[in-house]
Amino acid sequence: MKIYDIVPQGEENAIPAAEVCRILGVTPRERRAIAARELNEGLLVLYTTEKPGGYFKPSPGEKGRQEIQRFRARELARLRSFGKKIKVADDILRQCTGQTQLDPPCAPKEV
Repeated sequence: MKIYDIVPQGEENAIPAAEVCRILGVTPRERRAIAARELNEGLLVLYTTEKPGGYFKPSPGEKGRQEIQRFRARELARLRSFGKKIKVADDILRQCTGQTQLDPPCAPKEV
């Protein structure tokens, strides 16, 4: 069974993640992997972080387009956040080039 098969249309009708796990008998990690796979396959399984949050299919028409835009904006914000974390790790690794162990001067500086 797919997440797409059990979720309703419309962000306001989203099914909480815990309920999706219960229905499918999967762990949260498995649920996230399934949702990502379905989205990559072209099934619009979206999620919202707006209270109470959960998974849903976009509504028809303009409302659905707006739901997809909000989903895209959330995902883009996450992507940018990951990029910042990777940049910090890259900067630290450059500072540590040639070291065989992580010395305190190479540790991240408090901001």
